[in-house]
Amino acid sequence: MSVPSTRVYIDLSRLCMTPFTTGIQRVAKAVVTRMLQDPRAEVILLNALPSHTAWRVLPHKEFLAFCDGTRRAPYGDAPCDILTPADLESGSAFFEIDSAWNMPMHRGWLYPQLRQRGICVICHVYDLIPVTEPQYFHRNTAVQFWAWAAAVAAYADHVICNAQATKNALHTLCSQLDVKPPACTVIPLGGDFTVPRCQSHGADASLLARLQPYRYLLMVGTIEPRKNHRLVLDALPQLQEMGISVVFAGRMGWNMETFAAEMRKHPLRGKSFFFAESPDDATIQALYASALAVVFPTKNEGFGLPIAEAFCYGTPVLAADLPVLRESGGELAVYFDHNDPRALTEAVRGLLADPAAYEQLRARIAAYRPYTWDAAAAAMTEAICKAAPLYGTAKAAPLRQIAVLTARNADLLASLPFWDAYYPFAQEVLVCCPAANRAELQAKWRGRLHLRFCTDEELLRGDPLPKDHTKRNFFLRCRMLQYAPLDDVFLMTDDDYRPLMPIGEEMFRTEGRYCAYYCYDLRQWQGTQGSYTDYDSSMFRTCAFLQEKQLPTLQYSSHQPQIIDRSLYLALLEEYPHIITQGLDEWSVYFNYGVARAAAQFKPMRYCTVGWPGAMTDWPLFVMPEHLYFENFYGILYEAGQVFADLPVTFDAENAHRITVQKLNRWHRLLRRFALQRGSEQTAKAIYENCGAIPVQFMLSEDEAGAVRFALPQYTVIPCGMLSRITVQVPEALRLPQAVLQYGLQTADGGSITPVQRILLEKTEMSRPVVLSLLAPAAPINGLLVLEYFTDPEKSPVQGTTPCMIVALPMDTGKEFGC
Repeated sequence: MSVPSTRVYIDLSRLCMTPFTTGIQRVAKAVVTRMLQDPRAEVILLNALPSHTAWRVLPHKEFLAFCDGTRRAPYGDAPCDILTPADLESGSAFFEIDSAWNMPMHRGWLYPQLRQRGICVICHVYDLIPVTEPQYFHRNTAVQFWAWAAAVAAYADHVICNAQATKNALHTLCSQLDVKPPACTVIPLGGDFTVPRCQSHGADASLLARLQPYRYLLMVGTIEPRKNHRLVLDALPQLQEMGISVVFAGRMGWNMETFAAEMRKHPLRGKSFFFAESPDDATIQALYASALAVVFPTKNEGFGLPIAEAFCYGTPVLAADLPVLRESGGELAVYFDHNDPRALTEAVRGLLADPAAYEQLRARIAAYRPYTWDAAAAAMTEAICKAAPLYGTAKAAPLRQIAVLTARNADLLASLPFWDAYYPFAQEVLVCCPAANRAELQAKWRGRLHLRFCTDEELLRGDPLPKDHTKRNFFLRCRMLQYAPLDDVFLMTDDDYRPLMPIGEEMFRTEGRYCAYYCYDLRQWQGTQGSYTDYDSSMFRTCAFLQEKQLPTLQYSSHQPQIIDRSLYLALLEEYPHIITQGLDEWSVYFNYGVARAAAQFKPMRYCTVGWPGAMTDWPLFVMPEHLYFENFYGILYEAGQVFADLPVTFDAENAHRITVQKLNRWHRLLRRFALQRGSEQTAKAIYENCGAIPVQFMLSEDEAGAVRFALPQYTVIPCGMLSRITVQVPEALRLPQAVLQYGLQTADGGSITPVQRILLEKTEMSRPVVLSLLAPAAPINGLLVLEYFTDPEKSPVQGTTPCMIVALPMDTGKEFGC
C-alpha cells in the first residue's frame, strides 16, 4: 500500500532554459533528483509556457536524463499536462529552488494566487546580496531580485536558507519592509562533490608545465565584480616575490571588460599569472591537485560552495573573513581581510613559513567529510513536509449544529426538510430570527432536527441595527458569532441553501482541513454595471478591506453552507473590531482571514452550487464547478420557461432522487454552454496573441481640448445565441453625475437587433472598466454596435461613434475568428 505523501510543485523554468550549469542550477539538480526518490514527497516538476501564465508538467524520466547529460532537453516526446496556478492542489507546497527572480512567471503575481488557494509557498533563499550590495549586479538583475525578495518577504510561508547569515539578512530585510519575517529553516548545501577521475593527458599540459606544484594560488569560478579577483591581482607583485604564482580558472562574467583587458596586458601574464578560460574537468582536477591553496576573496556570498568543493579535492582554502564563509569553512579554512591585498600575502606567508603545519592542514582536509547532498535534500524535504503537512490542524470536534440567520419563515420551513433528510450528522438547527417568528416555526416544524432559537433582540442587547439595510446582515452575523450559543465548529448557512443529496461531514472537513468553497476573485468582480445591487456594494467594500489588510481576495460567498470555526471568526472580529458596522461579506472576510492566518487549517476549493449565479447571463463564471451538491434556491428558476420549470419547489421524499438528477442534468447543460462560450472567448484571445493582431479595445477618452472621443475596432466577433461582454475603458473624469453610456446593436439600415441599454456611469465602480452585455440572436448576423455618451440623458449625446461591426457566428466557427 502506498504511503500518503505531500504534493510538492517545483518550477524549474530557468534551469530548463539555461544552456550551461551555474551554481544555482547545480544545486537545483542535486536536490530535485534526490527529492524525486523520497516517498515523503509527490514531486511535480513545472516549466513555464510562453504565455507566462501556465506551466507544462515535466516527465520525471526525461528530467533525470537531462540532469545526467544523456538527454539535451527535459520535456519528453509525449503530450504533456498543462497547469495554471488555479489548477494547483490546495494543501500542497510550491517549492522554489531555481533562480526564481529570473522566472518568466512574475512572483509578485504568482505568490498571492497560490497563498489564497491554500498552497504553501516555500522559497529557498541562497543569499540577498543583490539587495544588500546591488553594485555587484547588472541593474536589471538587481531590480528583478528586489521584486522577488519583496514577494518572498510578503507572501512566503516558509524560507529555507543555506546559512545563518542569510537568515539574518532576511530578517533585516523584513524589518526594513515592516513585514513579519516568514518561518525559516537553515539547511547547509551539500559538499560531497564527485571528483572527476579524468585522464591526466586530457589536461592543459602547456599550462601545467609552467606551474610549480604547491607554488601557486588557484581561483576557480566566474570572473565577476563580487568575486574580488581584483584583490588577488593587486597582491600579485608581492606574491611573485615569494615565488608564488596565481591562476584564474573560469569564464569571464558580467561587467568585466576593463578587467579582462587588464588581465590580457598584465606584465606578469604567462610568468606568474595565468588564465585558464573555461577549462575542462581534467585541467580543473590537475590544478586543484597541485595548488598551494584555493583563494576565495569574495566580497559576499550566500554559502561558499567553492570552499566545500576545494576540500573535496584535498586543497587548503584562503577565504574572506565573512560570517557566512566561516559557517562553510569552519576551522579548516584560513581567513583574511578581503579588502587588503597585504592580508592575503600574509596568509600565504603563514602557509609557507611552517611546512609541517601545512602538511598537517592538508591531512586534516583529507579527512574532511562534507555535509552530503543526500542529507541536504532529505532535510529540505522534511522542512517542506512540516511547512505543508499532509494533514491539517483544523479542529476535529463533531459537526452537529447548523446555524442560520433568517427573517423569512416560509423559506426556512421549505429548506428544513432538505436539511433533515440530507444532513445525517446534524442534530440541531440554531435559528437566529426576530422573536415574532419563533412561535410559527415551533408550531410548524415536526422533523428530526431540533430547533434552538436565539432572537435578534438577544443578539442586539439593546444596540440599534445599522440604518443602512445593506449593513444589517453582516452586523447581525457578527453578533451571532459573538453572543449566540454556537458550537466551537458549526455549519453556517442561509435559509435558502439546500443540499441536493446526502452530505457527510467530509464535504466540509477533510484531511484535517476546513473546506473553503470559493466562486470568484473579488478583485475581478464587476457586479451589475450602472445599477449595482446591495450584494455588489458589499463585495466591493470587502475587496477594499482585504486589500488594505493585505489579505487574500477570493470570494467565498458561494451560496452554499460552509463550516465555521467560531474561535477563528472571533479572532477576526477581535483583530478588526471596526468591521462589524461596515457591511462586509461574512464569508469572504472569514475564509480569507483564515487562509492567511492559519493556512494549515483550510483547503480552498471550487464551489459546488446549482443556482449560483441565478442565470448564466448574470455574470461570467470565474471558476466552473466540477461537482454539484447544493442548490441556491431561486423561485424564479422554477417559473415557466426557466431551467427548473415543471419541477417541484418543495421537498418530495418519494421522488427526491429523480428530481435531483433532473436538476443536475439541466444545470450541467447550462454550464457546458457557458464553457463553450468562454472557450470561444479564450480562443479568440489566443488567436489575437499568437497571430500578432491588435487586441479588440473599446475606449472612451478626452483629448487635449476636452472633447470626448471613442476608440473602437472596425469589427469584432461574438457567438450566436449567447451573452457576450465587451469591456469599455472609461476614465474617471467622464463618469460624471447623470453621465450615461448608451448602446445597442442595429442593422445597417438602423433597425434594432437588441434593445437599447443605458449605463449610469456615476454608479459604476471607478477602478473597474464598464461592461456592455450583448445577447446575440441564435442565427448568424452582421450588425452595428452603436455607442453614445450623454452628460445629460434628456439632451443629445455629447459624442457618438462610428459603429463597430459585430459579427455573430455559430460556436463551431467562432474558433476561426481573427486569423
